Amino acid sequence: MDPADEADTPEFRYSVLQQGELQYAGIMDIGHVPEGNTPGWRIYIEVASSDDVAVKVVELGGTVTQEPVDTPYGRLVGCLDPMGAVFNVMQPPEL
Repeated sequence: MDPADEADTPEFRYSVLQQGELQYAGIMDIGHVPEGNTPGWRIYIEVASSDDVAVKVVELGGTVTQEPVDTPYGRLVGCLDPMGAVFNVMQPPEL
């Protein structure tokens, strides 16, 4: 895997590990954590349908903390399991 800078400005620094066009990991400069978030690791699980998983999370007693949203990296949903663990699911973008 090769490291690559996605953004490198004073306002936003973000780097990824990628192989070819596929990105497998990313890291953001701690000085640029979006408002309302705390610094820490985020787990992203690739799924076939983010919308379907959002419904299932609620059915199983979890909470959707960020409704499904399209991003350059895919369709993202923020979740909280019944015990309080934070995780995200992401449906890859159509290529």
